[in-house]
Amino acid sequence: MILTIGRAKPIGICGSGLIDAVAELFGHGRHRSQREISKRPSHRSHPSGPDGYEYVLARKKETVIEEDIVLTEIDIENLIRTKAAIYAGCKVLLESVGLAGTMWNR
Repeated sequence: MILTIGRAKPIGICGSGLIDAVAELFGHGRHRSQREISKRPSHRSHPSGPDGYEYVLARKKETVIEEDIVLTEIDIENLIRTKAAIYAGCKVLLESVGLAGTMWNR
């Protein structure tokens, strides 16, 4: 179920929505590894997108933009890179102020 502010039809996906979608797919076995959407047949997944295999979060009839809103393997790759960059930045910042070895190294 897709929830939006004001319960309006979605026009896209925000950052927190992307994180939630990836977590739900992983939790339900819909992506095989950290980077790949499962190739098992599903009414919501298909290989026909311009960026390869994708998972449909909202069908075009359910959206304002009248296009499917999808999650692609490229989206997952970008999320992983973003998470790594934020982690690295936080770690460098903590080291620069003498707090290395705190909770970040656990």
